Amino acid sequence: MAKFILLSNRALWDEQAKRVRPNVLLELQKLGQAGHAVFCVSNHAQPSWWSACGKVVQHRKVYGRQNGKFVSALVAANPGALRYSDVVVLGTSEEDFLMAVNSRSILLACGWCPDLDAKTKRYGVLVDAPQRLEQVIGFLEDKHPWYFQHHSAFLDVFSLTDAGTKYESDAQLKRLAERLQSCLKNGQPIYKNAFRLHLLSSLYSTDGFKSADVWSYYPSSDSKNSGQEIMTEFSELARTTFGKRNKGPLVIRHKPSVKRHMSGGDRNDPRSQLDTIHLNPEYRDKLAGKTVVIMDDYLTRGVSFGVSASLLQKAGAAKMIGVSMGKFGNASNVYSIEIQDDPFAPLKKYRLISMNSMTGAYEADAKLQFLKKFRHSL
Repeated sequence: MAKFILLSNRALWDEQAKRVRPNVLLELQKLGQAGHAVFCVSNHAQPSWWSACGKVVQHRKVYGRQNGKFVSALVAANPGALRYSDVVVLGTSEEDFLMAVNSRSILLACGWCPDLDAKTKRYGVLVDAPQRLEQVIGFLEDKHPWYFQHHSAFLDVFSLTDAGTKYESDAQLKRLAERLQSCLKNGQPIYKNAFRLHLLSSLYSTDGFKSADVWSYYPSSDSKNSGQEIMTEFSELARTTFGKRNKGPLVIRHKPSVKRHMSGGDRNDPRSQLDTIHLNPEYRDKLAGKTVVIMDDYLTRGVSFGVSASLLQKAGAAKMIGVSMGKFGNASNVYSIEIQDDPFAPLKKYRLISMNSMTGAYEADAKLQFLKKFRHSL
């Protein structure tokens, strides 16, 4: 589907050299030829140098462009043919960041500009050279964004890719899974851009996430609730991109839990989690009727999502969506747990009602979609 690509003067005009950035103009021309619409959106009138751009980019003077109303007008003018997820902002400044956030549009950070705004750099997906634009825009056309999906009345679960390596025969896919683990467990920053791009493009291509009210993450076993975990960064990226505000982490780890894969006990038993977490009291009376997204690094047994869902149901949420970066094996479960205590304080009373195998749909081609983005970003 054709995209509406929005940029500001800074992405196109080299102020130091006093000229239009030739490589950027050429790449935008390719995007136009491919059927995408390209707009330069500015608070100011068309600059004197605009004639050098030919007819590649359309100029639009939009006062207060950062409020996102220009994008809303575009979508309204193209009913059924244009969605917010079809709008891409090439960002360099805080105004670009705000335009993307306020219009729920994906933000690409123009790495060819030496003075990128801090928020654009932090929350945008970095495109280091204009020659990469066509490829990155193509990645946003995800046909198979999720490796695994499970849907039920209260809990939906999505996993980006297969995290297992034991039975993986493709060397490149095995290496991808290993590097995902390096990023999530060891904080290796070199691979983050590929994972950020895949996560955002998958979220944008799935309608259910657009109605989410609260975004957060599941804390690690020894979490200090300080916001320093790897999944905090991915959760904040998604939350900010979708223009939502949080009151800190939603799920609080009030004391460390024993890592289930190291305890030697029943890895399906949710008690070690129920005994060590609760919901943040800052969200009391703010979850009723809401759709909540909880992100986690891996889906293995399904305990994290099951415990989160039970707490959120008790708090009155209407829906929970669990998102994991990877999925191990097919031993995941769906839990029905009755919370008999206040979910916003350490639990003493709860009851496991049932535990059933988590059924769902697998899409093998999703791994190949991820691999393409991963290759691009290295």
